Amino acid sequence: HGGVVLATTDGGERWVRQLDGQQAARLVLEEAKAGGDERARADAERLVADGADKPLLDLHFFDAQHGLVIGAYNLAFETLDGGRSWRPFARRLDNPRALHLYAVRARGDEVLIAGEQGLVLRSADRGRRFARLAVPYKGSFFTAELPAAQEILVAGLRGNVWRSADQ
Repeated sequence: HGGVVLATTDGGERWVRQLDGQQAARLVLEEAKAGGDERARADAERLVADGADKPLLDLHFFDAQHGLVIGAYNLAFETLDGGRSWRPFARRLDNPRALHLYAVRARGDEVLIAGEQGLVLRSADRGRRFARLAVPYKGSFFTAELPAAQEILVAGLRGNVWRSADQ
């Protein structure tokens, strides 16, 4: 629950902290200040004041340099340098109520994020832009898969699994 990302380059013998909740909160605040949105700034200041208590819940690396990590309260960060630096990308997500983000999956340039209250977001360009997908279920999705071209699977509460064959 400290919002920590750890990395290893030796098969798990040693680990290095790449991101923690306090650093993540400061990054969100910096972005909010730069964006000029007062509500976003107030939310970010509250995130900083809360301390490192928000969990990161899933991550995906496209390659050794480009990765995404997501978590509770719409926390979303991207690295382009193998985790040496991170930047928020939550502003790209259609998630105005800051619902929790539970799963991120990718296949090629397609990225899928599944979350709370039926939230499913899809990107066709490696996460530069996301669109919300309409799903017939408003429960939380805890996992997702992209098993084949055009196919999406999301699964969550009460054993619900939903499949789309047309993205």
